[in-house]
Amino acid sequence: SRGVGSERLGVASGDGALVLGPRQVRSQYGGCILAFDIETTGFNKGRDHITVAAVYDATHSVDKVFRFVELDRGFVCYRDGVANEVEAFLAALDDAKALIGFNSLRFDIPFIQRQFKVSNTRVSAWVGKTLDLFHLSAHRVGHTFSLNDLLQVNGLQAKTSR
Repeated sequence: SRGVGSERLGVASGDGALVLGPRQVRSQYGGCILAFDIETTGFNKGRDHITVAAVYDATHSVDKVFRFVELDRGFVCYRDGVANEVEAFLAALDDAKALIGFNSLRFDIPFIQRQFKVSNTRVSAWVGKTLDLFHLSAHRVGHTFSLNDLLQVNGLQAKTSR
């Protein structure tokens, strides 16, 4: 399969393609390039919860899912030891030289900040090193695309809902 750590990362467009090779990304950012994503119970940062977060860095063999909640009789509850799990996830974001996400600047990072009460200083550092493929597509190609389109172009399994 192809993705962040292989030949290209891109999405086809009517006028061409947005293609980023790992050499281009590494030369611009250097070091640990961490792809990340969160899953939530909804879209409202004030009411909904982050259930899991995943990080992936092919260069350093990092592939981890952080689980924050569990279901208890139909209710979402924080797991025992959730503070350690949250801090490990936040530290992974801190330690990366670059972050790659999909709509992460407008959704994931603000949701993480609100949910886990992350300081503006810490968030600013993440924003400054984030390559948001959704945002990049809008500015470079002139339109956006779905995450599943991006995965398909790179020969990866589509993201499933629930």
